[in-house]
Amino acid sequence: SNRFELIINRAQKLITSVSNTANNNLQFVQQNGVLTISGAETGTAVRLFDMAGRCIYSGKATAVTTLPYLSDGVYTVMIGTETHKVVIK
Repeated sequence: SNRFELIINRAQKLITSVSNTANNNLQFVQQNGVLTISGAETGTAVRLFDMAGRCIYSGKATAVTTLPYLSDGVYTVMIGTETHKVVIK
């Protein structure tokens, strides 16, 4: 009577990797907890997520988009439909 049953349901394949940019004009620069993004088309949606999946910034790209006061860590940046991994240290 020490038996148990484990049932595993496979979910559909999910894309969890961070894609490489197709836009060679995009540049990410981080310095002292400030992330600067340049080369994105003005008005393109920009979202920043922490590793827990929480959206900590949502806005529109400008000629130079600045995201200040980021703690050290790994973030995911979505610019339009492209996803990029950024390390702040």
